[in-house]
Amino acid sequence: SIYLIGKELVSPHHSYQVKQWSKNGHEIGNHSWSHPQSLGNLPMRQIRYEIEQSHNIIKGILGYLPKGFNAPAWNTSPNLFEVLIDLEYKYDAPLMSLKKRENL
Repeated sequence: SIYLIGKELVSPHHSYQVKQWSKNGHEIGNHSWSHPQSLGNLPMRQIRYEIEQSHNIIKGILGYLPKGFNAPAWNTSPNLFEVLIDLEYKYDAPLMSLKKRENL
């Protein structure tokens, strides 16, 4: 699995490399748009922005949505999990399945 910082995918070179990794069988996951170390502590609208921007650029490059997320510095919160569940992520690596977090 490779977790990507979304803003780096604006580069044609990086987006090409990500396509190659995917074609070679690597799972491509989301690591936020700009890698804020305190992502889980940000206001809900900023958390959503960070996750959705990266989510959407990955879909635009690969043609499918990422299912895995890895929070920068593993900084999570109930708000972050809510956004991930809304976007149908399956897990936040390396913590656990989001199914187990739905009751937060």
